[in-house]
Amino acid sequence: MRAPTKKLTCVAVLAAAAPWLPGWAAAAGLDVWNLPGLVAGYKGHRRAGQELDRASAVLLQVMAAKEVILADLRAGRISLATATEVYYQMVVACPRVLSGLRAEFPAAESDLERTALRLTVHGATRTDLAAGPDDPKARLAAEYRQQFPSRSLPPALTAGG
Repeated sequence: MRAPTKKLTCVAVLAAAAPWLPGWAAAAGLDVWNLPGLVAGYKGHRRAGQELDRASAVLLQVMAAKEVILADLRAGRISLATATEVYYQMVVACPRVLSGLRAEFPAAESDLERTALRLTVHGATRTDLAAGPDDPKARLAAEYRQQFPSRSLPPALTAGG
């Protein structure tokens, strides 16, 4: 047999054996007879991608809103209590952000406190945002103490933080 004939014979033997070796054929990308399965897999991956896109869009909206809230908070246009309530409503609607808060502030007693902690720490330490006429760190520390009197200040707001 010549080389082209040997190759054709080898391909024919592999094609004939493929239905009895579906794992090998699928791994090699040769299971074209399973078109309905491939189409279903594609549609499933596409749906998963669309769900990820929606989740990403929600996360981006929450992050953008948080930036606006932080800018207003740092500039003194809104109080910590107001900022916490507004941001908290967004956070409880977005489980991924809420789980991030819980991981970031595990010692907090509630999700509302975790929300206040994130805003307080970021509002006090973000120097890329304009500050109001007062010291944002001192103001936010006082507002945090007023909102959560039994809790200690986060390290970012203490004298050494």
